[in-house]
Amino acid sequence: MSEKSEINHDILKQELCSAELVFVWNKKLFAAFGVNPLQFNSLLYLFWLFYSIMHFILSCAALPQNLHNLNNMIDAITEVGSMITILAKLALYRINRKSLADLLVEIEKDYSIDKYENELEVRMFIDYVFKAKGFFQATIPLSIASAVMYFFRPFAMNGFDSANLTTFVLPYRMIFFYPITKLSGYLGALFYLIPVIPITAFGLVTDANLMLAIVAHICGQLSVLSRSLLHFAKDGTSFQQKLSKTVRQHQRLIRMAKTLDSVFNLLMLQQVLSVTFVICFVSYSMLINWSQRESALILTFLVCMVSLSFLLFAYCYAGQCLIDESTFLGNALYTSTWYKLEPSNVKNYIIFMKRTQKPLVITGGRFYIYSLPSFLAVMKSAMAYLSVLRTLI
Repeated sequence: MSEKSEINHDILKQELCSAELVFVWNKKLFAAFGVNPLQFNSLLYLFWLFYSIMHFILSCAALPQNLHNLNNMIDAITEVGSMITILAKLALYRINRKSLADLLVEIEKDYSIDKYENELEVRMFIDYVFKAKGFFQATIPLSIASAVMYFFRPFAMNGFDSANLTTFVLPYRMIFFYPITKLSGYLGALFYLIPVIPITAFGLVTDANLMLAIVAHICGQLSVLSRSLLHFAKDGTSFQQKLSKTVRQHQRLIRMAKTLDSVFNLLMLQQVLSVTFVICFVSYSMLINWSQRESALILTFLVCMVSLSFLLFAYCYAGQCLIDESTFLGNALYTSTWYKLEPSNVKNYIIFMKRTQKPLVITGGRFYIYSLPSFLAVMKSAMAYLSVLRTLI
């Protein structure tokens, strides 16, 4: 009886289906904004796009009013920067929807148990995907908490007194459509601003969850490929057939990684630039509120900073995993018994080995490589800017 026939198909099928849920969740999250690559909803997309543009314009209009107060100016710049990020993502989702759709369709093929030779390969693959699933389950509550706490920040600062007009402070620094002088007008403004909560909660992490799920998928497939290569050269009779199959799979994974990079590289460049300054500004706001003993606001900014730092770490960790797994593939080729092959086969094997020496990467703008050292560099830069900001003020 072959090893493959001994697999407990029912259990493994259930585990593969459980792992695939991370893509189901991502598709539903994208669908909520009308940007599901496999089922684009133009009306829903235009609603969120128009609303985000209006909020961005109203936020920009308030910038001159905050010039006299540095703390308010920092908050306003942070909010405008977040909206720029969200608008850029909405635009790029529309532009790259076909590439993303093709990539997701290709990924679905790897959740068939017939693709794997044994149980170990299945478990090696789903271990990576479960990491992305865990990240999704962690980031969504954290991002929702950040957005909700930021929305209710004015109540933590001023309380709520309908007789005192100074308490009518909006959650975001913006110029509203009408003067807010009564409680009814204030409640109407709050009702209008409620959609900003899902925009900021999900808009800043939606692409991260999908990108990390795809990276985890590619890493899992690379780990399976690396294991198969350890015993690759033992059977000389079918070497050419095995080599051809392995090269095709490797080329397929390279195409996936390149498609992923082409879709997200501009977003990743904007992400590393914005996150550096936003972490700096949020840290500064947290220190200001610490000096003023504003406990509720300290907690709000702390949750925001943890969310941003965790998001940046996840990007860099995923990039590091992709580099490591593509490097391990080359090591697996080298440590196999390739030296026992026929001379006519060694040449093709060495060509394959040569290609694996170039690791797959996640980039920002095709030049900034995401890795764990990159995470440390960004955090150091953010803290350096924070130190300069505190010195100048």
